[in-house]
Formats: sequence, C-alpha cells, structure tokens
Amino acid sequence: MSNSKKFSPEEVKMRDDESYWAAFPRILNNFFARFVIGNKPYRCVGDPRGYRSMEADYWNEVRRYNGEGIYGDGDEYGHLHTDKYRNQTPRQFYGEIDDLIVQHGLTVEKVAEIINDAYFGSKIKYSSTWRGSLHRRLEKWFPFYRDWVEKRREAKWKLMFETLLPIYIELRQRGYSTYDLRA
Repeated sequence: MSNSKKFSPEEVKMRDDESYWAAFPRILNNFFARFVIGNKPYRCVGDPRGYRSMEADYWNEVRRYNGEGIYGDGDEYGHLHTDKYRNQTPRQFYGEIDDLIVQHGLTVEKVAEIINDAYFGSKIKYSSTWRGSLHRRLEKWFPFYRDWVEKRREAKWKLMFETLLPIYIELRQRGYSTYDLRA
C-alpha cells in the first residue's frame, strides 16, 4: 500500500507576501537534512551528513517496516512512508538525490555549502558566541543593521529554497511522499 498522494504544484506554492524563510519550513521542512550539510562556511552542529548519518549502519539494507519501525527501532510512523521508499536501501535513496543534484548542474559540495550558509549562517545571531553577542548588540543599537541582516538571511534562504525545490518536485513526481522527503 502506497501512502503517496500524487504531486500537486499547489503543495509548493508560496503564499502572497510570504518570505522564503517562512515558506521553507511549511513547504520543504526538513528536506534539507536529506542532503550533506557540510562544514563550510560554518561549522555544522551535529553530523555534517545530515539524515544520512542516522542510516549509516543500514546503508545497504532494504528498509522493511514490520510494525515495529523500519529497522525494528520503534518508529511508529514507518507506515507513513511509501512502498517505494521502504523497498530500497538508503544507498539507493540518497544516490537518487545525489544524481538529481548533478542533473540540475550542481555538485553535492555546492549544495552542502548553500544549505550550510543559509541554515547555520542565519543562526549566528542566536548563538552564545562573541559573534552572536555582537550581532544582538548591533541590532539593538542600529536598526538599519537589523534590516541588512534580515535581507541577507532572506537572500540565503531564497537561494537554498530555489536550489532544493526542483529536486524535491522531481522526487515527488517519481512517487515519493512528503513524509519520505521531509520527515
């Protein structure tokens, strides 16, 4: 039984006056974590392989959902994945993503850099480092600085959105569900 609704362009349509920073979690959510995240230009918090690291022990095993999780790990949501997703190995699934990256004229490294810059670069002002502290002070003292930071953040999220969206759409058209790609 497949749990995939047929792809509709409506599911990736931005709302009027919606920023890319706001649209990304609504439309693509954690899809970025299906890619290598990398450590450039910012250090990745966690494993720079993203979700791939969680399946490293099962890289060549077909995902079988048996009611107790895909790998018997208690994943009660495994039934939400499509048969297509469950009946292939992580190597096949992530290989398909990496092939699409190349088909779109990019490299895995370039996509990793775009994701890293948008995701981690936008979080610096919230960090407890001296750079985060400096960002917060500058925003408080100079409102134009806050506007500059917001425009820069939006440009980074727009680039990440526009880079990942065609790959997401193609995977949806190939039969993957939103849960397969975003969860």
